[in-house]
Amino acid sequence: MNSSAVEEILITILIVGWLAVLVFLIGWFLRGKLKNIFKFKSKHNVSLKTKAVLLTMEIPKENDKTPLAAETLFSSLHGIGNNRLSFEIEAKEKSIRFYVWVPENLRGYVESQLYAQYPDVNILEVKDYSTPSKIADDISMVSTELAFKREDFYPIKTFVNFTVDPLAAITAILSKLDGDENVWIQLVITPENDNWRDKAISFISAVKEGRSSGLSKSIGRQVLGLVKDVVVTIMRGGAEEEVKKEFSLLPGMDQVLKAVEEKSSMLGF
Repeated sequence: MNSSAVEEILITILIVGWLAVLVFLIGWFLRGKLKNIFKFKSKHNVSLKTKAVLLTMEIPKENDKTPLAAETLFSSLHGIGNNRLSFEIEAKEKSIRFYVWVPENLRGYVESQLYAQYPDVNILEVKDYSTPSKIADDISMVSTELAFKREDFYPIKTFVNFTVDPLAAITAILSKLDGDENVWIQLVITPENDNWRDKAISFISAVKEGRSSGLSKSIGRQVLGLVKDVVVTIMRGGAEEEVKKEFSLLPGMDQVLKAVEEKSSMLGF
């Protein structure tokens, strides 16, 4: 058996040993992380028996507030802690109404924030429009839930990128309902901690350094390559001269990173 074959066998044995240690460390790390996740979620459980009220928001048609007012509103609502709010739109023939479902103990705070951004708004407590008694027995219902296709630190299109109010496109469709047609839209929010922001920062750093799994190498291949490089260096008796590799971002990736960075500066829900 020649020396190169022996070297390959030793390298393989060492790599397997290193990977075993790596798997153990990852398992230990994830076990602690999962415990933290479960603890975090348990703090965010909200009883369905929470005493709450449904408020309708009547805004004058001549309202000249821009979407920036809504952004400021949501930023101020980040102070509600582990509580939930539900912003809803009910649309039927010739009628579109806006609601917010809010726990009773937060009613005063939420109303004050709404008035701060929309001084002319008229806020009234109303009965739930979706109770069974208000739904016809022979009605056909369809529902869907929207979710992100990628990690939630990726940017979504916001009002800054629209030439018109983005809500206008939605209300334009809702205003064309006929007969007994109804559309209900519900946005349930809870303030988020900084975990998603930390992921965004790590993602930006990884991409800039060429370590992102979205590039040419997967994380697994990168780890294996790193271990092999270390083992080869040890086998050959010392560090080799470092070879600097030039790295350039994929086309359009710089705009993505900029958008991710901008989003990570915002408060999350």
